[in-house]
Amino acid sequence: MKRVAQDPKYAENLKKVLQQIKMPEGFKIELFAIVPDARGMAVSRNHATVWVGTRKSTVYSVNDRDMDNVADTVDESAEASSSIFLPAPATRPMGFLFIAERNRVMMFPAAEYFMEGADTVAFAIVKQGDLIPPEEESYNHTARACVIGPDNRIYITLGQPFNVQPPEKVDLYRKWGIGGIVSFNRDGKDRKVVATGVRNSSGLAFNPRTRACGSPTTRLTAWVTRYRPAS
Repeated sequence: MKRVAQDPKYAENLKKVLQQIKMPEGFKIELFAIVPDARGMAVSRNHATVWVGTRKSTVYSVNDRDMDNVADTVDESAEASSSIFLPAPATRPMGFLFIAERNRVMMFPAAEYFMEGADTVAFAIVKQGDLIPPEEESYNHTARACVIGPDNRIYITLGQPFNVQPPEKVDLYRKWGIGGIVSFNRDGKDRKVVATGVRNSSGLAFNPRTRACGSPTTRLTAWVTRYRPAS
């Protein structure tokens, strides 16, 4: 696996930038790792590994073996391959790793145990071309966000390639959840469209107290649905 150098001079420059960020009371911000093109993240059960998706075709495995909140190594993950496009990782309590790509969803049931080797088991729970119609694939607004909800289902954002979709696309996009949020069982079955009107999400999370689903947009405004899992 290719290792990413943690350049000390670059790290010091990043730390200076972080000092200018005003945090809410009770919070602090520190440099954890240098990861090229970092976007979405998923944390392992013991917090020793963070998988980081990008806007390109790489997933990074960031390891903090001594648990001092500073990464010891940053490597191109064994989960990464040339077939991955705009990967967004998520994990569930049993330690499975899910990666939502532009038009496929992969599951790695033993990622925590084989994260530093090439012998990784993987399954496509949503096959290539089944997440959205292949003719609707686009580079615009199609970086995914992926999370495991409080109901143990997989939730994925599906940005739409237009700022305002053409009238002839409206029904198709509503059917597939393009420009919205979809959910699946962990085996990729029982697809549901749970929200629409989310043109280009840059994240996805659930409020642990209210179970409300929230998704920030690229305009830095928070959007919260009324959707809450039933169980």
